[in-house]
Amino acid sequence: MWAIIPINEFSRSFTRLSSVLDLEQRMELAKNLSGRLIQILLAVDEVEKIVLFTCEKNWPGEMQHSKLVLRKDEDKKPLKQKIDSVADWAYGSGAKKMIYLSIDLPIVEKKDITQIIDSHKHGLTLVQAKKDGGTNALIADLPRKINFQFGADSFRKHLEAAKLEKLKTNIQSTEGLSFDLDDHDDWEFLILSLIHISEPTRLGMISYAVFCL
Repeated sequence: MWAIIPINEFSRSFTRLSSVLDLEQRMELAKNLSGRLIQILLAVDEVEKIVLFTCEKNWPGEMQHSKLVLRKDEDKKPLKQKIDSVADWAYGSGAKKMIYLSIDLPIVEKKDITQIIDSHKHGLTLVQAKKDGGTNALIADLPRKINFQFGADSFRKHLEAAKLEKLKTNIQSTEGLSFDLDDHDDWEFLILSLIHISEPTRLGMISYAVFCL
């Protein structure tokens, strides 16, 4: 299984948190969460390659591991079309399955990812965003049978696309993958929830929260 991780330019990430974080803090947050997700995925045995799909120019060079593959994001297409293209490229490079994950998952842990990987047999596995109808995680067999629908209301659109192609769907729910950091309310919820998060995650996020406050 190959992981596909889209990473926006850090300076354009988390703009909806501008009421609580300045540009430097938002850039550091994007870098922190990207690096954290990558480290988690590197520890997942089922993940053979991690494709970093990004237009960020300097930071990817800091990441060195045999599992990591850099794929430059150089066009202006919508995200869903970009993921279609990366998935097709991954299949052409030998991938048989793919897992898509967003970086804005501050409380995700290895067990959340292994849970959805273990649950996937064939077809399409989805994790819905907690509050906006998005798709925070997706597993698909390759070659893909549908065009991906990332964007507004993507969870429902993925289900509809799978139904049209008669693909079996597997819906999973896990707090670490369902909660994404998108706006001011999410940030406040995250800060208040830190004490309830498991120790490794809590320490890292507390350190970052102190940096931002």
